[in-house]
Amino acid sequence: IWLATDEDLPRKRLAVERALRATVCLGAVGAQYKRVLLNRDKLDAAEYQAELAAIHHWGSLKVLDMCRTNGGLFTKMGQHGATLKP
Repeated sequence: IWLATDEDLPRKRLAVERALRATVCLGAVGAQYKRVLLNRDKLDAAEYQAELAAIHHWGSLKVLDMCRTNGGLFTKMGQHGATLKP
C-alpha cells in the first residue's frame, strides 16, 4: 500500500510525474515508428529512408527533451543511450 506522509508526497509526486512523462514520450515515439513500419510497403525505398530519418531526428529531440526535463537518472540513461551504436 502506498501511504504518503506530508513529507513523502512531493518526492512521490515527482516520481509519478517523471514516469508519466517518460511513458507519454516513448509511446509517442514508438507510435511514429509503428506508423512508418506499417506503411513501409506503400513507400519506395528512398521515401521510406527519408521518413525513417525524419522520425529518428524527431524522436531523438523528444527523448532528449524528456531526459533533460526529468533530470537525475534519466540524464544518465540518455548519456548511455547516446553512446550505443545502431
